[in-house]
Amino acid sequence: MKIWVRIALAILILFGVAFSYFTKVEMEETKRRYREATEEPLVDVAHILAGIVAANSISGAINYKSIGESLASARQFQAPAQIYELSKSGSDIEVTVTNEYGVVLFDSAQPSNIGADYSRWNDIFLTLRGEYGARSSIDPVTGISTLHVAAPIQVLGKRIGALSVRKSNKNTNRFIFATQKNIKQLGLLLFAIIALTSILILYWVTRPITCLTEYVRKVRDQQPTILPKLPQGEIGDLGIAFEELREALEGRKYIERYVTTLTHELKSPITAIRGALEILSDDIPHDKKALFLSNIEREVIRIQGLVEKLLALSSLQNRRDVDTNEIINVKDLVTQIKDTLALQLVTKNVTLKNGFNDSASIQGNNFWIREALLNLVQNAIDFTPSGSIITIHAQKIEDHYQLCVEDQGEGVPEWAMAKIFNQFFSLPRPESGKRSSGLGLSIVSEVAKLHHGRARIEKVGGRGTRAILEIEARV
Repeated sequence: MKIWVRIALAILILFGVAFSYFTKVEMEETKRRYREATEEPLVDVAHILAGIVAANSISGAINYKSIGESLASARQFQAPAQIYELSKSGSDIEVTVTNEYGVVLFDSAQPSNIGADYSRWNDIFLTLRGEYGARSSIDPVTGISTLHVAAPIQVLGKRIGALSVRKSNKNTNRFIFATQKNIKQLGLLLFAIIALTSILILYWVTRPITCLTEYVRKVRDQQPTILPKLPQGEIGDLGIAFEELREALEGRKYIERYVTTLTHELKSPITAIRGALEILSDDIPHDKKALFLSNIEREVIRIQGLVEKLLALSSLQNRRDVDTNEIINVKDLVTQIKDTLALQLVTKNVTLKNGFNDSASIQGNNFWIREALLNLVQNAIDFTPSGSIITIHAQKIEDHYQLCVEDQGEGVPEWAMAKIFNQFFSLPRPESGKRSSGLGLSIVSEVAKLHHGRARIEKVGGRGTRAILEIEARV
């Protein structure tokens, strides 16, 4: 499991537990506060009603008649009260009056309770003792709680009874449930926002690390790659350090490969030149001397060609960019190549044919495009049989130009297709069995990369090869 996924899961679990606990605590706190908000005005109501009863009971006998009449008229409002989303059309407050012993004298809701002993209930029991009396009861049918708050009835300083006000929590519960629902929704929304934000931040933080990891793996596997764009800071510095390490390692390997190649490739011609010089130091016939001088010249040309290709390849690989905005006429380009390779074409009796319109043109760096096409044609000459035709095609496909060199040779073996553009890889020539330095097609590949394109090889039917140089079309 990736590290950012682990961190994201840990954050989600942490915030999930935190929000769950917060939501639970907040809902309980909301419930308690609503209960307090309901109980507080009931205390006032109980004391006001108890005061009214006390004022009408100066004779010493509890007079609750006015309370009963007032409650009866308040059961139905003349005009409904719209309290935000709650429409209230009547009072749901009920009153119970007891004597000093807790015996019910009046019950606005249940007259059948008159005479019942309420001295055991906390609201009456505590009030008659001079303390604050309140309790909560549950309706066994509806399961809704009712809050009871009592106040003492006092006449001339003597406690002659108690008045208990009760109110159902039905409407209060509606407010509580609505608020708790809003708290849940807000909690879920905040959790979702924080979770999404955390994941995006984690992705933003870990994405450069992921890109850097992929870059290092490609470097390890010796695949062509460039340093990804990284943010400034420690990760950016780390990327630069990796790039410097890659360049140092590739430079070392590059030198090692070139030294090995030069040693291998130069050993044979140097040995031949040395042998020829030893023979020439003796007194030999003029015709044989000319032969050995010719051999020395051939080997020197071979060494020179190898060094020039190595230098060209080295120059290409060290370049970051070149001017690729030159407009190149393909016909003129092919004419130059024909002139350069005229001797080889005649010697092998190979015809170089144009398969494009005379006005065809491409955009790129003229020098390097010529070098790449020259190497492709040279390679085709080496592998095509005598009397064959090599055709050059030029076309634009969407946002790329293609230069194709098509020969009539035996074709590239299937096993060699993936290696054909590798440095120092070469196939034996059909006629001589000799191998080249393996640098020509590497130059083609590097030229393609320099033009933001690629080089590839295709088979043509059952016989022949099509080498394609594909470069980016800037216009």
